[in-house]
Amino acid sequence: MSPSFAAIALFFCLLMPLRAALLVYDGFDYATGQNVDGQNGGTGFDSSSAWVENRDPKQDTIGQGLLYNSLATTGNGVIDNSNPTDGAFWRQLAQAIAPTSGTTTRTVWTSFLVRHDSGNSGFLLKLWTGVSGNTFSYPFVSIGGDSSGFFLYDQPPDSSPVQPQQIYADSAPTPDFGITCWLTAKLMFNVGANLGGGTRADKILLFVNPTLGTTPADSDAAATLTSQVDYSAIRAVEFSDYNDAGSGQWTFDELRIGDTFSDVTTVPEPGTCALILLGTVLTGCWFRRG
Repeated sequence: MSPSFAAIALFFCLLMPLRAALLVYDGFDYATGQNVDGQNGGTGFDSSSAWVENRDPKQDTIGQGLLYNSLATTGNGVIDNSNPTDGAFWRQLAQAIAPTSGTTTRTVWTSFLVRHDSGNSGFLLKLWTGVSGNTFSYPFVSIGGDSSGFFLYDQPPDSSPVQPQQIYADSAPTPDFGITCWLTAKLMFNVGANLGGGTRADKILLFVNPTLGTTPADSDAAATLTSQVDYSAIRAVEFSDYNDAGSGQWTFDELRIGDTFSDVTTVPEPGTCALILLGTVLTGCWFRRG
């Protein structure tokens, strides 16, 4: 292939929408019937880290994935069964998602699909701050749901004098059986009051089934939680049963973390540029033969 054709291929690759700002993704595209424990697909996770389920026998299995309007999806989903025991599955990120300092602002979006299948149990998607091996330490902030609705919840460190907060979504769809919902959250680091020690409060906004293609306004949030402690970073994610509310089943799918709302509506497509290069090579060969 001539240098000119190589330059054309590179040019079109650079014009492709960059998906690098999708920091973390797992569409749970694993074989049906397998446990989520030990699965290591997706992007943005620690290379030595797979999903870990914290109970035996393992109960969180791969099943049919979820769909929501025109949201891009891949493969299967995870069926979380809290009968007979509560549990969780978690995974560490490749690098901390954090602002550059305790006072520098940064906005991060996360989204996932969820469906309440049965029972009266609840769930949390926890965004953990502290990680040491397979041990996580408070604080964490989370998006959750139970029979009363979807909510935001945070857990300060054990040593903190402040109490956990739980803010339910106002005027938003509830987790009705068999209905897939798309939960999206906007985490804004260091936009609140001065907490001392060179840190500022953080804020998280929850959107339930926002409109695809249009970044929702902060005023459209179904729930807003302002931290009383510094979250500082996201270093691991965990889906867990919540509050010992009883047995039940939830399905989760399409976990994303990105810099913008648009980022958390896409699926990484690493093969696209390769296809363009291949097409350019074939075109070059055709011209040379002509």
